[in-house]
Amino acid sequence: MEIPKDVRISIGFGPTGARQENGVILGVTCARLMSESGVNEVFISPEDAGTASMLATVAHELIHAWDDCKSGHKGEFRRVAQAIGLEGRMTHTQPGPALEAELVLIAEEMGAYPGSKMNLSGGRPTFPVPSDNGNGPKITSGPKTQTTRMISRKCQADPEAECFGYAVRTTAKWLELGNPQCPNGHEMTA
Repeated sequence: MEIPKDVRISIGFGPTGARQENGVILGVTCARLMSESGVNEVFISPEDAGTASMLATVAHELIHAWDDCKSGHKGEFRRVAQAIGLEGRMTHTQPGPALEAELVLIAEEMGAYPGSKMNLSGGRPTFPVPSDNGNGPKITSGPKTQTTRMISRKCQADPEAECFGYAVRTTAKWLELGNPQCPNGHEMTA
């Protein structure tokens, strides 16, 4: 396995610009075709500031860079991940005992991560920060938090129906009028 020499690693979030996927994504690797420079762009979450654990995430992401994201978390990715000592679910690998010991030694040699952990779980922080206009706390230089949004409900076909798996989203307002139907005419439940 030879890792490309032109991989870029950044602290931050991948192409979605936020943690929209779920609460456990600690790294994202983008295929070369996504970058104007033609390189793999790797993003490591700022929610982890432990040097050894970040190195484990980087190891995972460098395997994706090695095969330019072609294997996903299967096939060659799995083979290489297990060969270097990553264990567990391939979508959220953990270092096995031998790899963890090696990463701890590397982390000690590198020193502490030169940043601090960002606590981004659970939404916006509650500590007061002066705002520009006095309409509440301003915690970043980015756009204001969205305060209203459509609350949707997922509706699915009955597990017994031939169209099981078909799903739609609608609002509570429309569900008050009745449940939607699948293409085969079966009533769906929220």
